[in-house]
Amino acid sequence: METSPLIPVRMLNEYVYCPRLAYMMWVQGEFAHSADTVEGAIKHKRVDKGGGKLPDKAANEEDRIHARSVYLSSEMLGITAKID
Repeated sequence: METSPLIPVRMLNEYVYCPRLAYMMWVQGEFAHSADTVEGAIKHKRVDKGGGKLPDKAANEEDRIHARSVYLSSEMLGITAKID
């Protein structure tokens, strides 16, 4: 059985905004960077770096955990997202 790729939640957002634009971005792979997207990519370099580990389970439950670039997905819903 062939599985379909998970759809990025961002594409769902694009589809709600403009189905044609979502099709062009997701299916045809067309995307034109703007000054805003370039600036956003620069600001996200630290967030997207990754490489961290989850703390040991024995860690104090009172401690706060700070995580960046966490991937969430659901095969049942067919979606995926990265939160930061």
